[in-house]
Amino acid sequence: MIRALAIIALVAALILPERAHAYLIQYVCDDNRPIERSTLNPLFETQSFNGDPTGEFEEAIAAFNRNPTNLRYFGVQPDLNHTVGFGNGHNDVWRAFDPAIFPDDEIILYYSMVIESCWIVEGDVVFNATTNWVQTDAKGDYIAYGDDPDERSVPPVALASLAFLTGFLQDCGTYSATGSFEEHFWTNGSDAGVYLGEDTIAGLVDIYSDAGPPTLSSPDVAVSHWRHDACVDGFGDHRRTEVFGVDGDVLDTVPGEFEPRFVAAAGQTVEPVFTYENLGSTLEEGVEIGFYWSADDTITTMDRRLGGTTLDFVRNDPDTRRFTVELPIDLPQGDGYLGVIVDETDDIVEGFEANNATYVAMRVDGTDLDGDGDPDDAEEPWFRYAAKVVCGRQEDAEDLRLRAGVYGTTVNVLNPDLETVRFDKRLAVSFPPDKQIQGETYGLGFDTLDPLRALETNCDLLIAEAFGGQAPSPYFEGFVVITSPRSLDVTAVYSTSGLPLAGAGSGPGAGGPDDLRNPSASCRDRSCGGGCCYGGCCGCCGGCCGGGGGNGGDGGDGGDGGNGGGIAAAAPTIDVEQIRERRVPPPPPPAKGPDLLPEPTFEDDGVFGNNAYCLAPEDLSQATHVRVRVRNQGDVAAGGPSNIRVIFGRNGELPPPVLADPVTGTPDLAPGQTDVDDFPIPDGCFGDSEGEACRFRIEADSMMAIAESNEANNTDTGSCAFLTTPG
Repeated sequence: MIRALAIIALVAALILPERAHAYLIQYVCDDNRPIERSTLNPLFETQSFNGDPTGEFEEAIAAFNRNPTNLRYFGVQPDLNHTVGFGNGHNDVWRAFDPAIFPDDEIILYYSMVIESCWIVEGDVVFNATTNWVQTDAKGDYIAYGDDPDERSVPPVALASLAFLTGFLQDCGTYSATGSFEEHFWTNGSDAGVYLGEDTIAGLVDIYSDAGPPTLSSPDVAVSHWRHDACVDGFGDHRRTEVFGVDGDVLDTVPGEFEPRFVAAAGQTVEPVFTYENLGSTLEEGVEIGFYWSADDTITTMDRRLGGTTLDFVRNDPDTRRFTVELPIDLPQGDGYLGVIVDETDDIVEGFEANNATYVAMRVDGTDLDGDGDPDDAEEPWFRYAAKVVCGRQEDAEDLRLRAGVYGTTVNVLNPDLETVRFDKRLAVSFPPDKQIQGETYGLGFDTLDPLRALETNCDLLIAEAFGGQAPSPYFEGFVVITSPRSLDVTAVYSTSGLPLAGAGSGPGAGGPDDLRNPSASCRDRSCGGGCCYGGCCGCCGGCCGGGGGNGGDGGDGGDGGNGGGIAAAAPTIDVEQIRERRVPPPPPPAKGPDLLPEPTFEDDGVFGNNAYCLAPEDLSQATHVRVRVRNQGDVAAGGPSNIRVIFGRNGELPPPVLADPVTGTPDLAPGQTDVDDFPIPDGCFGDSEGEACRFRIEADSMMAIAESNEANNTDTGSCAFLTTPG
């Protein structure tokens, strides 16, 4: 508890103000002006500077001074005259055993201030010497994170007293440093720190805005896993933020843990709650927010990103809200952390970045493939649909695999059910490669459909999500495979248009390749007896293939019709097919075991594909190496060494063809352990055109030496352009 005394002298009618903002001020003058500090750089003096709580008072001052105004406490210096006390004209901080100040042990700090004519001319802070004050070096030194409740930390209570001595009042109605101050922190990993809340900073900006311009560090967005709870004995009480399910109920927690750890299933959609604050002096609009999954409680952009959103950070009042996050189905079972990062792209130049990330502890228990919010019971029927897809442009008239033309496929899915459904979607590629070599299968994630809603998957989306924006060949074939816990209506729409064959007509009387009596290799079609068949025209008669130019009316003789200018393109066609439904067993829950995952060590700048693997010299020229980190995200050790392979394509193309495929060893990795390797980019990987990227595919455990719980996430693709990460 904090006890206060205000000594008011030489005042012209101080009155209690009405609440008009998120912050509260103690007094206003008769002209409605709030009380203010008489100097912008108050200095504290102390009798005992070292070896007692007043030493850590400096940490609270540093936290206060991160506010975006020119009001700065100068610091603490020893009082060489030993004259600390009340009413002596300067600001003092000391400790005392005085029972007149501390009538019981519940009062741990006492502050007083002297107000003259609307100016705070003196502010004093006294620590109760009978309190067991402890040094705070990390999160665990605070009561809120499990420290001994009989031990007290100086920074939280000291920062609250500084807010009071600046004229603010304890606030019962919002998340505030003047409320439950021992539950008001920014926290990431083992680091935790005190800070002035958004309400107090908004008050400082409003009151001291005419005292000089804001500092260069004025922008400051922050996030915390604490929130306002209730009003208790005139103070705002705080509590930890929660994680909700989509049903609106708070998730269950693991018993016996000091920090709340919420239980969810892999694949479940959850709604984590965090408190978002604008601790600066300006409105920050459209701030990028990312949600991440981490094996530990230190959240960085190198963790696995789960999704994101944007938020406008307005000033004045903390914004406690929840967003929807889908937990991936391949999350390892066991403990982990759901994190959030505000300004994840570092677009805002902030003077203090440590408060941009925080977490909630989670435990993954079971799987929720059907998206109903409960772990699956492995008895519900599932449905699978395999829709043929052909995408791209085939220009070789002699290629018998596919007729020359332009091909597009759109797979449409309708949810006819009365409940929302979530389904898995994958692309199984059959071409390329050719020669009876099986193609790759790419996970496209989960889609969610509300009742009587539909969505489409088209060629452009497949190229973007499966191939990183660059198709592996001019055209590709395969199947979009949809697996759903509920029956769906799935149709595929196939559209084609032919390509004109240039130079088909060869002149007057030539007959040429368009003549049924003399079909050339470029015109033959076995389906019409060796004649030509383009655009529905079988046997090039009249102007059918010759394009109708000139006088080519006698067909076989050609005549002048040969100058018609080439074989006409086939007319566009469209076909719609209902995709067959198959009943399949429900997917098994993820097995426990090692799970090796390749991941980048840099951040993708979004300039060209996935370039987060690329390492370049200091001069930011063309990348020279691909740097790959292999992480065991499973719950047991790998059980032995493995290999990692990087397959480089030729001339800016994604392999195959293969230019080089160097392999290096990966040691036996314990759960959460990583190994980093650099692979030189071979000559010939970059394209011939300036700025054309080098493309590659990465394979962890390339020799299949480790029996993993998930073998589908061992590969990734990337590309290195000219704008890369300096080494």
